[in-house]
Amino acid sequence: ILAVFLVPQVPKWVGRAQETACRQNLREIGMGILEYKMKYDRLPSQSGARFFAELIAKDVFERTDSAAKKLTCP
Repeated sequence: ILAVFLVPQVPKWVGRAQETACRQNLREIGMGILEYKMKYDRLPSQSGARFFAELIAKDVFERTDSAAKKLTCP
């Protein structure tokens, strides 16, 4: 009987988990931008994918799969 009430809520919980993950990823990107700005006293000159490639090239973001996943929202 409990499952009858909980199962319809699962998609909502999954959506909220994805929103939370996206929000955290955006926070990580913002922290990377601030770190870059403090280290180089300027913002990266590129935009889009090149912008993130520059963050990775300058060791602001790690070169790992988990760091690459932080650059996107689920």
